[in-house]
Amino acid sequence: MPFDLALPLPDVSQSPDFADARGFKDWLKLVPMINVRQAHEDVLVTLDKLNKSPIFPLERVKMLELLRDPVALLQEENTKRYLGKPFPLADVENTVWRANIRMWLAMSIGYRHCWQAALNDDASVADYKALCGQRAIRYAALALREHHFAYRTIPIARWEDIYKLYNVAVTAGVAGKLVKDSLNQQTEVSSCDAAFLQALLLSASNPAGMSVRQIGWTDRLLDRWSNQAALLETLPDKHDKGVLAIKLDAPGNLIRIEPPERMDQWRFLDIEPIGKSIKKRVKYLRAGESPVQLGLGEEYAPATAEAYLFALYQEWCDLPVERSSQRRPAKADVPPTQLVASLKDVHTAINGRVFMQPDEAMEVRGRAIMDFQLYGGVAQHAVQAPKPSKEEVADFESWRTDNESVQGMKLTRYEPGQRLIHNQLLAVRSRPEQPWMCGSVRWLKEGVNGEIEIGVRILAGIPTAIAVRATGVNHHSHRFCPALLLPAIPALKTSASLVLPSGWFKLGRMVEVYYDGMVKRVKLEELAERGNDFERIVFVGDV
Repeated sequence: MPFDLALPLPDVSQSPDFADARGFKDWLKLVPMINVRQAHEDVLVTLDKLNKSPIFPLERVKMLELLRDPVALLQEENTKRYLGKPFPLADVENTVWRANIRMWLAMSIGYRHCWQAALNDDASVADYKALCGQRAIRYAALALREHHFAYRTIPIARWEDIYKLYNVAVTAGVAGKLVKDSLNQQTEVSSCDAAFLQALLLSASNPAGMSVRQIGWTDRLLDRWSNQAALLETLPDKHDKGVLAIKLDAPGNLIRIEPPERMDQWRFLDIEPIGKSIKKRVKYLRAGESPVQLGLGEEYAPATAEAYLFALYQEWCDLPVERSSQRRPAKADVPPTQLVASLKDVHTAINGRVFMQPDEAMEVRGRAIMDFQLYGGVAQHAVQAPKPSKEEVADFESWRTDNESVQGMKLTRYEPGQRLIHNQLLAVRSRPEQPWMCGSVRWLKEGVNGEIEIGVRILAGIPTAIAVRATGVNHHSHRFCPALLLPAIPALKTSASLVLPSGWFKLGRMVEVYYDGMVKRVKLEELAERGNDFERIVFVGDV
């Protein structure tokens, strides 16, 4: 039967400078790999030409196999130019991201050429039918992973593409056949089934709430686990918690459903082997085994690896966690939520004016003692800065409230605005008559139309704007910096805490807090939370 693999139309005018694998190998030696930007562009241009050229299928397979390692290296280095940057991406970063998408898809199309020939009974590539299928699906899946790295919603066209490839593999009878894959960092084998499941499971792991480092870590674990799971036409033995499933004629992510009455086109994920593997690794981590010994890599400490494994188990193998406080959909007439980011602007919003150095009598302390000994007075660095001439408020953005609860809210922005990042400090105000509340970015995602969605986790308690400064002879500045005070909430069993800039916490450190016209000393006792640009610290002392 004919198979449609969405191949580009041939164009003889786009032929590359070589016609066989030997010539390609000679060309590849001249690619300036040390110059990542130039090499990436050269390889991408050549791939585009190759995909439009009438090359013999066997020679094309050899060329693409030679190119796999260089492409993996170039993509990894190119990705570093935008990974972990604030969101959404800047124009230059967005250009890099789009080039990476093009590279993955160009590799997938290259293998589709070879796969098409094999499916059409070309004798030269008949033995590579399963290999070409696995490669075509895997590179399409890597294009999906690139969307997760940029926190972008996967367009339906990309889902339709990879579903089409998987359906071809099933129809051709090669979906479960194992092939060698040297880029698989766990088992060095894969299959069309495994490549497809790897894409589905990564998308179902809540990448919007992960760091890019954690997304990559999860994908590497799936190199192994995707070979252990299976898509079934019938329900798996254990489905008391619902079952993860897809519908072949409705491309999209895995969804957890109750067993349907009709099973036509449904495929059900047997996740039990992965669940057992996760629980076994958690058990060994708690017994003192290192993540490296358990095949979890060197990225994370045991406690962090355990927490991330537990999160993956909840997403894949367990029922959704019930919220302690119910989310309420926002009413149609609710006003926009006001939002500011960064400790400085959050302080300004809560305080109602920009931060100013507190009025206090100058005190001979710390470095000032040396100044008096050397210069007979206070040096220039200790002179207080001039105060703003008038009160100001922080510029805030307007976001649509989609839903909210006591502990968090989902917000959407349709206009351009400031860039955000996971665990960044925010202040939000749902209604003009309500006080500002502190929170942090729990997850973020860009929609297909450019809209920005974020999940905000609210920090308990109404914050108070204060000022803090370090103490001791090793601290050379006498100046205060903006900070926040969160009250104790006995009902939630939370202690009073300070929200300070990153890097302030040291166990037992003494700091001075200026609040309500008085300066008091407190001792930092416990790091309750470390965000991207702040630390929330429990303290001892009366403020």
